[in-house]
Amino acid sequence: MWRSLTFRIWLPFTLSVFIIGAIVAFLRIQSQTDLLLSNNQARIENVAKTVALGVELNFTTGDETKSLEGIQKSIDWAGSSNEVDYIAIRSSEDYVNDPLFIERRFSEIETNPIEDQKNFSIGEAEFKSDIFRGKIIVASKNDRITDQIWEGNVQIFIVLASVFAVLSIAFYVLANMISSPLKDLKNKTEGLKNNEYGKVEVSSNSSIKEVESLANSIDELSDSLQKEKENNEMLLDNLERSLNKEKHIGELKSHFVSMASHQFRTPLAIIQSNSELLAMIVNNGKAESQKEKLIKTSTRIGKEISRMTQLMDDVLILGKIGSGHLQAEPKELDLVELVSEIQTHTSSIQPDGRQLEMEIEGNAVKALLDEKLVQHVIENLVSNAFKYSKEKNPKLKLTFRQKTISISVEDNGIGIPENEIDNLFQPFHRAYNVEDISGTGLGLAIAKEYTDLNGGHIRVESKENEGAKFTVTFPLSVENRKEKMQEQMGAS
Repeated sequence: MWRSLTFRIWLPFTLSVFIIGAIVAFLRIQSQTDLLLSNNQARIENVAKTVALGVELNFTTGDETKSLEGIQKSIDWAGSSNEVDYIAIRSSEDYVNDPLFIERRFSEIETNPIEDQKNFSIGEAEFKSDIFRGKIIVASKNDRITDQIWEGNVQIFIVLASVFAVLSIAFYVLANMISSPLKDLKNKTEGLKNNEYGKVEVSSNSSIKEVESLANSIDELSDSLQKEKENNEMLLDNLERSLNKEKHIGELKSHFVSMASHQFRTPLAIIQSNSELLAMIVNNGKAESQKEKLIKTSTRIGKEISRMTQLMDDVLILGKIGSGHLQAEPKELDLVELVSEIQTHTSSIQPDGRQLEMEIEGNAVKALLDEKLVQHVIENLVSNAFKYSKEKNPKLKLTFRQKTISISVEDNGIGIPENEIDNLFQPFHRAYNVEDISGTGLGLAIAKEYTDLNGGHIRVESKENEGAKFTVTFPLSVENRKEKMQEQMGAS
């Protein structure tokens, strides 16, 4: 109930009326208290003056006994008929220190009124006679005033409470009438949120034009959302059909790539065997006159066969990656040992005698990586560094950090044009400045896929005719590997 719109409209009004009524009642009681205390103070002072006059008259008669009786009568009159709680007569002006001449209490009081003037109204009057002089002290309790105020106002409070209750009920009914159409609008908007469209029915007891206008606006919004929903559903159906079609085409493509790769292997194997047979005949001394030509042809055939075989292998690898059939199998890997083996092998097969320079930075540790995939990545980058550069030795740097391992391969070759870098890792893409250099355009694409499978990333820095630098970074642990792969998935 306390969350309902009616209650939230009614509560502020009710609290406001209650607070205003409480403030008015408090101010009224306070003003009445001050007025009655002032009147009581004046009354008590008049009583004190009256008793002082009686004391003076009685003491001037000359008869001490009659004087005392007259004084007692004056005190009894003052205490019985004037709501007095205490009367005292002191025989000197310093009535605090001198002994009391007479002291009478007309009610049960626990404190000395002269010392507790906060709770008593005190009236004083001096008197003088032929025998002695002093002061009359009259006191009346203030709580009697408080009781009188509450007794006098209880009926007023009852009337005010009744008025407040009537106003509260009336305003609750009014708040319910105001909030009823707003509740209808709220239910309508809840329906829109749940994809329930329809016309807003505003309560007939509402004559608020703004609410009716808002209802019409929501009706228009509902119609618009209904149309938008229908359009989105049509678009979603088209997208699903297109997605299924693309998925089917992808499956056909993957199947074709796999089939083509295997079908090409058979004739290539036959060509390879015949090329070897041809070389064997030449080496055995037959066809001596055609020996040099046959060797050259045989060598060319072997190279082309190797190139086509590598192309088919690369295409088959891309097909496996695209179909999700290739997964990394990480194990503890000593990258220093792996890189050293690659350095030794690569340097030994270079026809121009160049060597791969290697540098290791940081404390060497083992990493959880797929050795076969990582080896392929490094060998591809090193092979490219030799292929696209001359004279100077390519450089490989292995850097160990707290959470990652970086492998950078740098050369001073032909470099990569700036406008080609974005497409460098796309399958079959080759920059325009490498047309005279053999290659399939698949090596870097496969290197990137292998790097991603190991949770790493690869980047390139290059300027045309100034060389290129490729840096591959892998995570050291499984946790870092998961973080890197999640970042890659989020980026994609």
